[in-house]
Amino acid sequence: MWYRIIEGIKLLFLTFASLFFIRSILSFETRVDLIFAIDTAFYTTLAAILFHFLALIRKETRDISAAAMGNLVWFGFLKFIIPINIFLSGDQMLYHSDFLIILALLSMFFLLGYFFSTFGIIFPRKNTPKIGSFTLIAISFASIILLGSMLLYLPVSRAQPEVPLSLLDALFTATSAVCVTGLIVVDTGSFYSRFGQTVILSLIQIGALGIMTFAGFFWTIIGEKMSLYNRFTTQNAVSELNTKSTGRFLYSIVLSTFIIELFGAGLLFIRFVSMMPLGDAVYFSVFHSVSAFCNAGFALFSDSLMKFRGDWLVNWTVMTLIFLGGIGFAVMVNVLRRMRSKDRRLSLHSKIVLLASAFLIIFGAVVFFLLENDNLFKNMGINDAFLSAVFTSVTTRTAGYNTIDFNLAKDVSLLFLSILMFIGASPGSTGGGIKTSTFVIIIYTIFNTLRERRSITLMSREISLVTVRKALAIFFLSLIWVFFVIIVVSSIERLPDATAKFPLSKIIFECVSAFGTVGLSAGITAKLTDPSKIMIVLTMFLGRVGPLSLVFALGLIGKTTRLGFPEEKVLIG
Repeated sequence: MWYRIIEGIKLLFLTFASLFFIRSILSFETRVDLIFAIDTAFYTTLAAILFHFLALIRKETRDISAAAMGNLVWFGFLKFIIPINIFLSGDQMLYHSDFLIILALLSMFFLLGYFFSTFGIIFPRKNTPKIGSFTLIAISFASIILLGSMLLYLPVSRAQPEVPLSLLDALFTATSAVCVTGLIVVDTGSFYSRFGQTVILSLIQIGALGIMTFAGFFWTIIGEKMSLYNRFTTQNAVSELNTKSTGRFLYSIVLSTFIIELFGAGLLFIRFVSMMPLGDAVYFSVFHSVSAFCNAGFALFSDSLMKFRGDWLVNWTVMTLIFLGGIGFAVMVNVLRRMRSKDRRLSLHSKIVLLASAFLIIFGAVVFFLLENDNLFKNMGINDAFLSAVFTSVTTRTAGYNTIDFNLAKDVSLLFLSILMFIGASPGSTGGGIKTSTFVIIIYTIFNTLRERRSITLMSREISLVTVRKALAIFFLSLIWVFFVIIVVSSIERLPDATAKFPLSKIIFECVSAFGTVGLSAGITAKLTDPSKIMIVLTMFLGRVGPLSLVFALGLIGKTTRLGFPEEKVLIG
């Protein structure tokens, strides 16, 4: 009983904090409202968590509310990290009023979630409906994007705080980082401060692995058992097939990620230490290693990696990181277990991913070299041309780094690379696109249909009809959205005399790059108008979450039914 009374008192203090947040939103004449609201929310949440621990000891509750921990982190960040007094002093208060309003609204969002959590404790309900797993995944990505936008909008995130940054550009950068895309509207290395770059790096790492992965990892290391709901949610987030081994699989994901990124940083450090001071070399090595493995493509060099075009160490290190990040964690775990003789064979999924990835890399490099042999590679040596062709083929698999200027590439080359970007990486990886396995299943579906086979077989295995239907749904939903975005952006990007501002090939390249979360650009990203940037932001988010997952998240799929109807033939073709 006393536990509910404490929760009621907490609810009362949170109500007071909310009222002061509302008052600060309506008027910024005094700075007391916002500071008092933050202090009230922080100390109330801190006290509530202490009581939660006491209740845990007394076995009156099972766990600590996730909403409480989220509020403690958020309001602790506002209290100790962000210097609110700076924004609320003199003329600065007026200049940053839009930022403070958004900050207050975001705080209200955190409090609203805490309200619902507290009501659930005071007035418990049986069979409380839970958010669907796909919906929770989409919300988690959107929440991190929103938080990242606020952090990048801070003056401390800019190398020159007096240089303005629009909220849309901050949102664009945060979305590109969380969705591990790499498209940028301002130069990452020169525009953002070391704090801003670290925020981007954190968003890349969180976006690549996913919030559910980190949550499941911490559940595992502290010895807590994951509920069935959390297992299914995390399973969908990392594309793991076996629910029973989800915890062990998450542990393998996080551990292998940090080991690979550390190893990659060490190799890059060998090159960077000869170019810059020791501290900068360490930071640059870690940043580019994480960005490469996460297939993000963010670079601290203004020309991406063009200055390393003929450098074998940098090229092969980055390509290896991109390849490992793009094949998917399930494949890496399966290969490692096979090498250690814990698995008898490679799974069909692993075989499809490895063979398809190898074929697309080799095929892409050869075709791109032939297309640009008389253009981009005309004045290059054999070493530079070879590395550039292979690197381009690898990076179009959703990585985003470049060693050549795509602004100078032929239209036919941009369209060919757009196909590779549309296919993308593999399921459960840090990359986007429709995925290699989806592409292979569609190809084999066409092949088996032409041979009039009733079932879809691949490597002496039959592919289920459900998998084939999902592959076709992903392909056509993705294709429809990409065509829609291309049409909208092409319509928007017009000069006053109705002529096209950019060639259609570059717009296609940009839109497909956003959907595949690749990040390659033909030099038009920063020149896009705000409506086009919004469309690119939506495309990056859809490409990261996945079109089919987003359809499930929005609840657009009806309940299955066993009702059958008479069969009738329809003429096609």
